[in-house]
Amino acid sequence: MADCGKRKSENLQRGSAAKKPKKQWQMPKKNVSVPCINPGDAGIWATCDMHKEGLCTVELKDFFNQLNRTLQYADLIYSDAITHETTVQEQNQDVSDDIEADINQEVQGMQGSNQEALFVPIKIDVQCVLFFKTREPVEPVSFVQRICESASEDKMTKRTRFVKRLTPMTRMGKATEKSLEETAKAVLGPVFLGEGKTALKFAIRPTIRNHHTMKRDDIIKQVADLVGKPHTVDLKHYDRLILVDVYRNILGISVVGGDFEKLKRPDMAELDSRRLPAPGMLTAPAHVKTHPYLQQYVPSSSVLRLQDLVQQTMLYPSIAVARVEDCPNHLHEISIIHLSNGSCLTLKAAPSPLALLLRHERYMLDNEALTLQILARSSLPVPRPLKHDRTDSRLGSPFLLTTFLRGSSYAELRKYMTVSECAGIERQMRLLNAAIGQHVPSTSSSFGLVALAAANQGHGTWKEAFKEMLESVLMDAEDLLITLPYARIRDAQFKAGSALDGVREPCLVVLGLSDPRNILIDRQSNSVTGLLDFGRALWGDWQMGAVEEAAGSKGLLYTIYNAVVAIVKNHYRRQTSDDELDARKKLTTALEQLAPTGLQ
Repeated sequence: MADCGKRKSENLQRGSAAKKPKKQWQMPKKNVSVPCINPGDAGIWATCDMHKEGLCTVELKDFFNQLNRTLQYADLIYSDAITHETTVQEQNQDVSDDIEADINQEVQGMQGSNQEALFVPIKIDVQCVLFFKTREPVEPVSFVQRICESASEDKMTKRTRFVKRLTPMTRMGKATEKSLEETAKAVLGPVFLGEGKTALKFAIRPTIRNHHTMKRDDIIKQVADLVGKPHTVDLKHYDRLILVDVYRNILGISVVGGDFEKLKRPDMAELDSRRLPAPGMLTAPAHVKTHPYLQQYVPSSSVLRLQDLVQQTMLYPSIAVARVEDCPNHLHEISIIHLSNGSCLTLKAAPSPLALLLRHERYMLDNEALTLQILARSSLPVPRPLKHDRTDSRLGSPFLLTTFLRGSSYAELRKYMTVSECAGIERQMRLLNAAIGQHVPSTSSSFGLVALAAANQGHGTWKEAFKEMLESVLMDAEDLLITLPYARIRDAQFKAGSALDGVREPCLVVLGLSDPRNILIDRQSNSVTGLLDFGRALWGDWQMGAVEEAAGSKGLLYTIYNAVVAIVKNHYRRQTSDDELDARKKLTTALEQLAPTGLQ
């Protein structure tokens, strides 16, 4: 009878090790809409190097968001949708402009709004390919064309780091023959179809990737039949080029002009590689040969606009701009303006809209302008502010015009100096930092960045301000997926933050001011003649600028912050020095020293 019973399953006979694992089910999140590509959408395809999709997405998203916020090219692209009343009003602003309202508006814009975004990144399962969905008033074809024309004409000194090619798509659809016909009629109609249309020469260029249903020849034939007479095919000298991009189960169609090949289809990397150095390299004057700003000398193309700016600022019509020397390898676009009377001015413009910025770096130009205004009444060797414009109405971007400080870079001369001479420079810097720390807020006792405090965006305690500063740079690190002990850092700030409660009164602190690259000296007298870069000025604890003098948990917290900033900045600037390794060592040591107090 034993053979008449039910036979045991093979899994039971083989033992529990052969049991089939249970499938883990995840409940979908409620009220969460995932961006996707729908028929009828418009957008822009972007390509990049392999494994750089995340960095490319961050770069493009940051560029498009800054474009939307600053309207860098809005008067060119949305001329029918945006009036010029704001620009006319901004041209009438002076040095005494109310910066608080502008910074408040920018902070509110950074915090987000309920308005639908103009550019939404869509994740697709294709290597090296990205898609950004656009909405009105953005028109993808003219938008990409303006960007590539500006790059081709060298209007932007800095462009993209990871983006290779941008392809505009006027309308998207499903990768089927029926959807191809519907999408093509909608896109081709305004250009080719209908009575009274001028005969045009056209070409069709399909791009197919990870798709095996529709063939290249079938797509060309179907689209060519829809165009019809009186238009003719010309693969070399065409008036219009029809782009058909098919990725997996998605297709997009657009019609571009005959300058498609001129804009390298349009390949941003190729346009950058065609950019040649400007002719006529100038020789630096003897008194500025070792100045940290002046590394190579290229005549600027905006001398006429600078001429008007200088004459209006200095109120001397007889002064002319002799030449302009651009200074590369800086986050901000810096130029030295040589005047006809022999004097010089320093022009610092906002970073390129294509540059990846840390959150605090978005306020650096305003920070420096406000800080220099505070220090202008002192006898400290700092630049004197002449003109600060937060709009882009004059030179195409916000800028700060200051006096020029003469001297040689301490970073370049330090290796030729003796130990006692270096000690003398460092002693002078301690005295200068102490003199800067004597300045306190004139109106309120707010802690935080100078620009935010001026816009009533500061904090009532130093502990809250420091927490926001640390969290801001940690969010910058998370944006690029930088490897850091995030939990330990946040836990250290939470448990040791009480050490900051003793800071009651804010004083002026300029982070990074003691960096040898920001110090100008006179080699003969071995004295400090100038200080540069006040973009990281804040109202806070004076020991924040002299971490070596801060003892206990407070000094360790400051060390952690400076180390995290150095690590994150290294990734954003793509530097190859050993600064990141040193910073990680300091970060690990500081966290370990805080561990005995109860931090794990």
